[in-house]
Amino acid sequence: MKILLTGCSGYVGGIIAPFFSEAAELYQTNTRGSFTNYHRAADLRNIDEVQALAEWIQPDVIIHAAGNKNSKFCEEHEDEAAKINVTACENLIRAFGANVKYIYISSDYVFDGMRGNYTEEDTPAPFTAYGRQKLAAEKIFLTNAPQSFIVRLAALFDNNATFCKFLRDQFEKNVAVECFDDVFYSPTYYRNFLQILNALVFCEDFSRRIFHCGGERVSRFRFASMYAEHSGFPTNLVKECKLFDAAGGNFFFLKPDISLSNAATLKYLNLQPLSLCEALIEL
Repeated sequence: MKILLTGCSGYVGGIIAPFFSEAAELYQTNTRGSFTNYHRAADLRNIDEVQALAEWIQPDVIIHAAGNKNSKFCEEHEDEAAKINVTACENLIRAFGANVKYIYISSDYVFDGMRGNYTEEDTPAPFTAYGRQKLAAEKIFLTNAPQSFIVRLAALFDNNATFCKFLRDQFEKNVAVECFDDVFYSPTYYRNFLQILNALVFCEDFSRRIFHCGGERVSRFRFASMYAEHSGFPTNLVKECKLFDAAGGNFFFLKPDISLSNAATLKYLNLQPLSLCEALIEL
């Protein structure tokens, strides 16, 4: 099977690439890098460059992981961010056609984050420019590509994830960290994500469908406490605080509960992921 992975140098793409380089014939693209038999640099905002990409490789599956995930940038430069988060999706379908199988990596930010436990059937209501762009991209694939899967990914993590690295750096310096105990989400262990993605790549029924890829619903405080415990650091280095009491614009992107329910996805794919505790022990 030939797979084309976009955004191979990003955090999500960097987790996907090593796995599928062994499981399939993997071709990769990003905006920079050398040209090899299995890699081509291409600006997905430019239709001519995407068409050149389509002339280079005719994949069975395209995993579209490229995009600008910086919520602050997307909010302040919405038109520019939309070119890579939305226009690039249109360009892929224009260049590769509607009969290619597409797997689009979307986000939990398509929801408003007010009640949590969102299912695949719930109506999205994004509260950020980034969320609106991800939802617009979902609709592009679902409308124009009959063989398309949408994977809403929540807070992917391994030891190189931003939050985990921050916690580890602070703990190693014996510095306490304040974390919200009233902000809930569903962090996704990278191996659980790859398990779901692998099942989708080799799925026989490749028709329009939305999947949720998220872990257990936890508060940021609980996650940090568990990370400290299973990493051998004192749990008293994690201090509780409230989102309601926080000041500053940096917290605009946090809502009370943006957790995802992935029960339907796991049942459909017949998968059993690692628990959060098992994942943190493995890390």
